[in-house]
Amino acid sequence: MPQLGQTIGRRRLFVLSVAAVLSAVAVCGGLIVLALMLPVPADRLSAVLDAVKIGLSVLAGLGGLFGLYLAWRRQRAIETDHDRQERALEQQRTEFETDRKHRENVAAQDAADALSRRITEQYTKAVEQLGAEGAAVRLGGLYALERLAQENPEQRGPVVKLCCAYLRMAYTPPAIGLDEEGQVRVGVQEVLSRHLQPKMSESYWPDTTLNLRGATLYETDFSRCEVETADFRDAKFYGQTNFTRSEFYGANFTGAEFRDRALFDYITCKGRTGFTSAQFAAVGSFVGATLLDANFELAKFQVLADFSDANFLSWGLFTTAHFELANFSQANFEGNCSFRQAEFVNTPLFRGAFFALGPPEEVLDYL
Repeated sequence: MPQLGQTIGRRRLFVLSVAAVLSAVAVCGGLIVLALMLPVPADRLSAVLDAVKIGLSVLAGLGGLFGLYLAWRRQRAIETDHDRQERALEQQRTEFETDRKHRENVAAQDAADALSRRITEQYTKAVEQLGAEGAAVRLGGLYALERLAQENPEQRGPVVKLCCAYLRMAYTPPAIGLDEEGQVRVGVQEVLSRHLQPKMSESYWPDTTLNLRGATLYETDFSRCEVETADFRDAKFYGQTNFTRSEFYGANFTGAEFRDRALFDYITCKGRTGFTSAQFAAVGSFVGATLLDANFELAKFQVLADFSDANFLSWGLFTTAHFELANFSQANFEGNCSFRQAEFVNTPLFRGAFFALGPPEEVLDYL
């Protein structure tokens, strides 16, 4: 079709050229004939010359117009060809960009698939190591999981859940010292603690939830940790337990057993904190603690419960709790509190304690 159009254009141009020449010849001839018809020879000769000049002028004018027409046609052809080339280049660019994006998407998907496979392989291998018989192999698997979670944030939740599941498995520490399994468990606790401290920003894993219900823990140290929510219901704590200056948005220690000293000094609990039926075989220290809604109902403190300088912002419930020796000196009760049917083996200390709603009737004798 483009060749047919070009052929028709050339034929049209030829016809126009011939028509222009014939028109010019006709004009000149007509002028000459008109001049020869004049009666006076001199006038006739002058008229012939004038006719020839006019004819030549007309012919030149037609030639100029025809030249302009040719130039316009040539310019139009050049512009049409330029537009065609621009459209072809634009189409090539579009096709190239589409192909490039497709190749990039394929490469990115391949890289993501390769990374996913690598992470899955590493995770599977580390889990297998964590279930091996040798303690050294289990520790190797544990630290491999830690590195994997540190480098891949989306793996932190699964790794934390796996660590918690490991600590929930049945275990009884030996009477003296610590066996290999106990060492592995301490390592698991250290991994969790290491990534729950905001001051170590590069290694901090935010929004972590701990599910250690029924877990067996040894020499637990979660001091200065920040945890979203923690479930320690029915957990057994062997050795010293340290939660000093930790921060919880919700924590549940209902039914927990603390076989040795338990330190909760200066902790902050921004939500409900439950210690219902918790057992403290040694000192339970909550010095300077800030508790929004604390429930120690049926809790048993067999040595010392130290709540000096503690702040109870909403509820402080100690109903039917057992205290061998209790210290609530300078404690601040901003909301409701209750010591109804609480058992004090030795005279409790409430020196300087503040009760915003007035002291409950059951402690008036100790103020």
